[in-house]
Amino acid sequence: MDAPKAGTKLQEPTSGVEAIVVRPPSEAVLELQAGGNVALGKRYTCETCNAEVLVTKGGDGQIACHGATMVIAQPKTLPSSD
Repeated sequence: MDAPKAGTKLQEPTSGVEAIVVRPPSEAVLELQAGGNVALGKRYTCETCNAEVLVTKGGDGQIACHGATMVIAQPKTLPSSD
């Protein structure tokens, strides 16, 4: 299986969770799984490869990359305009 590209839609049929790949992983290791809880509109990132997905339909599921659950990406701080 090839690594997903940016814009690829991921779906988990059991939980109904859907996400779009924003920054693809270098390997085909990205998957949606049942169990857990993902929030609508949040970006999740992989701590190993910095892959990023945007959740378009939240629910009882989790997003995994490199065998580990992805975490919510922290917003980037903008420089002050002093």
